[in-house]
Amino acid sequence: MAKSASARRRKRDTGGIIRPPIVPFTVPSAPPPPRMVTIYVKLVPRAWEYLDDTLTLPLSAPLLEVRQHIEARHGGSAVNIQLYSGEPTTSTLLPDHTRSLAESGVIHGEKHQTSVATVYYTFSSPPENAVLMCLPPPEISSRPWSARFHTRRGLEG
Repeated sequence: MAKSASARRRKRDTGGIIRPPIVPFTVPSAPPPPRMVTIYVKLVPRAWEYLDDTLTLPLSAPLLEVRQHIEARHGGSAVNIQLYSGEPTTSTLLPDHTRSLAESGVIHGEKHQTSVATVYYTFSSPPENAVLMCLPPPEISSRPWSARFHTRRGLEG
């Protein structure tokens, strides 16, 4: 049986090798960005409203990130931080800070495609004899006292 002209041409054009059809490469789509939560962090008692804050975290973030934000905001002077999903009572206490924001039940609405949550917190200040209060500023403690004394009097050495 004689080969058709198009089959002979195809064989001649490819050098005798029949290649499979070219499949166009498609770039996989990027995963959707994580859902974000706007968290209103409020200190109790409400008389200290100037310490309220707002932060935005992914929905999968643990409550521990909120606690660390509060610690940083207070400069390390806040100890025994308790987080609450509503006005502080034993029923609204959030004891497990390893749970995500979605699992903890603090989300109470949605605003502009972002979930909204309010976390209330209380804390106690460190005891008076805590190391935090007793440390001198770093620039003073970096040199021994005798070196500071001699430098001030021009007695280098």
